[in-house]
Amino acid sequence: MEKEYLTKEISEDILHNIKHFNTKEVSIISQFDEILKGYFVLEKTNAKTSIVIPSFLMITAKKALISSLTLLQSLQLPACYPLIRNILENSIYSYYINNNNEIKAIYLNRDNDVESKKKNRSQFSMKEIFKFLEIKSPSWLNEFKLQYENSIDKGAHPNLETFRPYVKSNHDFSYSWDLFETKSILIEGVSKDIIAAGRLSLKIYNDLYDEIKLHQKQKNGH
Repeated sequence: MEKEYLTKEISEDILHNIKHFNTKEVSIISQFDEILKGYFVLEKTNAKTSIVIPSFLMITAKKALISSLTLLQSLQLPACYPLIRNILENSIYSYYINNNNEIKAIYLNRDNDVESKKKNRSQFSMKEIFKFLEIKSPSWLNEFKLQYENSIDKGAHPNLETFRPYVKSNHDFSYSWDLFETKSILIEGVSKDIIAAGRLSLKIYNDLYDEIKLHQKQKNGH
């Protein structure tokens, strides 16, 4: 089935609207369904692990992906990018926290007091996360950096690219919104960015849970 997993999360009306964005070469619906299937498999196969934080953050990443589809079908394209950033951040936070016990303690103690919150903000800046991951050097790190910067440029922060592709300039230098006449190439571009973030998220979580299982085997002496 093309939308076996999507129908569990999204209404038929929304799916009907998104289906109009399909091209002859690419089925957006089937690609989103494939990603949700990936999350489902991860949730099912790792249900018995006692790693609570990554599991919770993975669900949050998945929900951000689902929410982005609602915005996509209503042509609120710039608003998809904060959710793309959310998908990416939840995924990389999971990996970062699980690979460093000191960081995990900082994360868990964030709300203790003002100083704890300040320490958390410092340690969870992307600069610090990248510094740590560059030493560990996961295969997906460069791809993550590119996608993360792309999300910031196109809408996660209010930069020029947040609105420039969606407006038309008049001769008097005023601008008028053109969202309801959005070109199909813009819809396709945002769809690809959401799909890329979902696939990268799965890649990160697969690596994470593989490492967790390996650590548990070593711990149990297998």
